[in-house]
Amino acid sequence: MFIPKLDLSQIVSQLLSQFQLTENNCIWKRELQIALLLCLEAGSGLMAAQSGVLDARQKADGSWVTALDHFWGNHIFQALQSEFSGDEFVIEDTEIQSIPHARRRWLVDPLDSTSSFIKLGVDYG
Repeated sequence: MFIPKLDLSQIVSQLLSQFQLTENNCIWKRELQIALLLCLEAGSGLMAAQSGVLDARQKADGSWVTALDHFWGNHIFQALQSEFSGDEFVIEDTEIQSIPHARRRWLVDPLDSTSSFIKLGVDYG
């Protein structure tokens, strides 16, 4: 599978301008920029890894988790925490602990619909 090299900052700028978000009308612009960059980075990394060997296991509830869930969850957490250290983070399929009852809470599921991903499907995000 060919995965083109992405200019993530250019994509983020295009998305922000598409929604006409500027310094004057978007108080969460920095947060949105960082979240979009992390989503694009994780998405391209997941697409590149999908056809490889997946370390997958079934959880007690019957759903699936892979090493990629853990890798990208930890990566996203570390990046967000370094930028927004006073926020709370809930990262699915990890044991990450952060500040409870913080001003803001980030809910992160780095690989939604892992079962589709494992089956080489396209219905994952």
